[in-house]
Amino acid sequence: MRLITTQGAPNPQRLDIFLHEKSIELTRTHINLMEREHDDESFRAKSPFGRVPVLLLDDETPIGEVEAIARYFEEVVPEPNLFGLSPRDKALVSMWAGLTEFELMTPIAHAFRHGHPRMGVLEEQVADYALVAAKKASYGLGVFANHMQHRDYVCLDHFTFADINAVVALRMTKLAKIDLNQWPVLQKWLEKMCKRPSIAALDQ
Repeated sequence: MRLITTQGAPNPQRLDIFLHEKSIELTRTHINLMEREHDDESFRAKSPFGRVPVLLLDDETPIGEVEAIARYFEEVVPEPNLFGLSPRDKALVSMWAGLTEFELMTPIAHAFRHGHPRMGVLEEQVADYALVAAKKASYGLGVFANHMQHRDYVCLDHFTFADINAVVALRMTKLAKIDLNQWPVLQKWLEKMCKRPSIAALDQ
C-alpha cells in the first residue's frame, strides 16, 4: 500500500503524527497543492474532492479522510491504542476528536485560508470571512482552554487521536495570526506536546 500526501498541510500532519505514534512506515507519493496537482484527473479518480491524504490499499482501494485512514490502521496495528478501548473511552475520543476538528481546526484554517494572500491560489478568498472565522476560533479556544485546565490530555489518561487534532489546530494559530498566548494553559500544553517525538518530527 502507499500514501498520497503533501508536505506541511494540517491534515497530512495529523496523519503523520498518528503513523509515527504507531511506528507505521508507508511508501509515499507527494503532490504539490500550491501548483494544484490535486486537480489532476488521475488524483480526482481516487479523491473526488481533491483532498489529501489518500491511502491506497494493496488492491488499489482508495481511502481518504484522516480519521478514516487512522481508524483503518487502528484495527491493523491496535497498539498503542489511540481511539480508546472501552465503549466509554471510544465515545469520548470520538466526541473530542470532532470538537477539536470542527470547533478549533476548521475556523482556524478558514481564518488562515481566507486571510493569507498566498492562499488565494487555493481559495476564493473573502476577507470578512477570515475575520469571522478568527472570532469563532478565538471563542472555541477559550472554551477549550477552560476544558484543559489541570488536564494532561484532551479526554483520556493518555495520548489519543483527539490530542492529535488539538495539537495540529493549536500549531495553526500562528499562521492564522491568532496569538495563542491569550490562553496560557493552551500555550503551555502545546509546548509540552511538541516535545513528543511524533510531533517534533513535523519540523524536521
